[in-house]
Amino acid sequence: MSFYRKTSMYLFANILNAAIPFFLLPILTRYLTVSEYGQVAIFQTVITGLVSLIAFNTLGAMARIYYDDKDTLYKQNYNGACFVLLVTSLIIILPLAYLFSNEIVGFLGIPFYWVICAILIGGINFVVQFRLNQWQIRGDAIRFGLLQIGQSSALFFSSIMFVVILVKGAQGRIESHLYSMMLIFIITIVLIFRDKLIRINNLKKDMFIDALKFSIPLIPHVFGIYLLSSVDRFFINTKLGPGQAGIYMVAVQLSLGMVVFFDALNKAFMPWLFEKLSTQAYKYRRHIAIKTYIYFSILIVSGGVAFYISPWAVVLIAGEKYMEAGRVVSWLCIGQVFLGMYLMVTNYLFYAKKTGQLSILTVSCGVINILLLLYLMSGLGIQGVAIAFAISMFLRFIGTWYLAYKTKLIPWF
Repeated sequence: MSFYRKTSMYLFANILNAAIPFFLLPILTRYLTVSEYGQVAIFQTVITGLVSLIAFNTLGAMARIYYDDKDTLYKQNYNGACFVLLVTSLIIILPLAYLFSNEIVGFLGIPFYWVICAILIGGINFVVQFRLNQWQIRGDAIRFGLLQIGQSSALFFSSIMFVVILVKGAQGRIESHLYSMMLIFIITIVLIFRDKLIRINNLKKDMFIDALKFSIPLIPHVFGIYLLSSVDRFFINTKLGPGQAGIYMVAVQLSLGMVVFFDALNKAFMPWLFEKLSTQAYKYRRHIAIKTYIYFSILIVSGGVAFYISPWAVVLIAGEKYMEAGRVVSWLCIGQVFLGMYLMVTNYLFYAKKTGQLSILTVSCGVINILLLLYLMSGLGIQGVAIAFAISMFLRFIGTWYLAYKTKLIPWF
């Protein structure tokens, strides 16, 4: 399957996958109060924060080993070693959560039952993402899309059941998330064993060491992404209240519509780029840089358009009680444009295994984001938080591009 056909398949799947929660958004905003929606946003933020802790962030290591000169049996056991790390991480996290349950509930402002649900969903999500990643690196965009769409569909219908029909409010939203993920987990496990992707009969010490060596330097990177794109909800919830957190989350959900295209292109671009970098001579890589610049130009134009047209869509989709989100979503769209540009340059660092440098940069930008949002939030409220996000995403893009240039993998200039 060609690069452009794969991109089209990923884009089609991403559009359907994003359309499902997009259609769910106006339902949730009308059946949940603004404060309840803010609590759900905190719950989702907790799940996002667990990404770097679950299985010690070894998803990337399992994708990278595919391109190494190892036999199939070794790769299967390597994947098995990462699943052992998944179980190990859950054994550590769950008791710690119980130990500090009072502090966690006091800080987050959500029931402790929700925290346990978030941990379980985080573990299940690791398994699902593993299956998706294995299809992605093999270029199987069709199966990738079917499972992705199936996951969103399960969440959509379960949310309708628990929130709309059973009228269980925010609690119903959390239960729908958990039960739908449990269903997808069963399907995914069957697919993993059917395709013989993991083994645990010949685990070796070097597999664990290699996986952790690749992944641990990336934990600060993932944590930095968390500081950039998710932790702002905690500050809004603490300083401005769950109502403002709910309004901000609606704006975030709308701005993520732009990420649908960026993510689809990156899913096809990453394996294509790794293949070209491993086989193609340096002097033939100039066309990659040229096409990247064209892509940057398209994103800049689309960002300008989104800045002006996105506010009116807020009231239309979410309702008048979320009108305040209109002055936030424009800045979030600008930040998402810089995310799209960042994705086109970060893959060079993963290929070159310069994950330590990427981690330092991402954490630095995350800290800058927190400092900026605290300063701007005092005068501009949630709009200041969005402006801080846009500035920080720009800084991350520029810094990552510079690091990609230093790898000398392609001639940028």
